Order: sequence, then C-alpha cells, then structure tokens
Amino acid sequence: MEFYIDETKIGEDAEAPFRLQFITDNYPLGLHEMYAIGYSADGREYRSRVVTANFVSADEGWQAAG
Repeated sequence: MEFYIDETKIGEDAEAPFRLQFITDNYPLGLHEMYAIGYSADGREYRSRVVTANFVSADEGWQAAG
C-alpha cells in the first residue's frame, strides 16, 4: 500500500493492516488531500477515496479541543 499527501508519496506498508504514521508539522498549515493506492497480486491498482484534512497549528488544535 502506498500513501500520498497532495499527490506526493509519503510512504508505504507491505503488510496488513496497512498504516502509516506521519507528522503534520512536516507540511504547511491548511487543507491537504490524502489517499492510498494498493495493488492486487495480478497488478491491478486500487485507489482509496480522497480524504481532505485541515492541518492546523498546535495552538489552534488546543483551542478547538476546548
């Protein structure tokens, strides 16, 4: 499984359950599109739905959490 943020591959995981940790501080604040691409044994490509996330500063996150 390959993982992408804004059309840039940020990592991959070859074993289920597929997951990837990343640090939002490594990206500009604002909206970002994230998705994954997996491949079947016969080479078919399967793309996840796109998820849009708003990366905010730590201060904004604490204020929103309340």
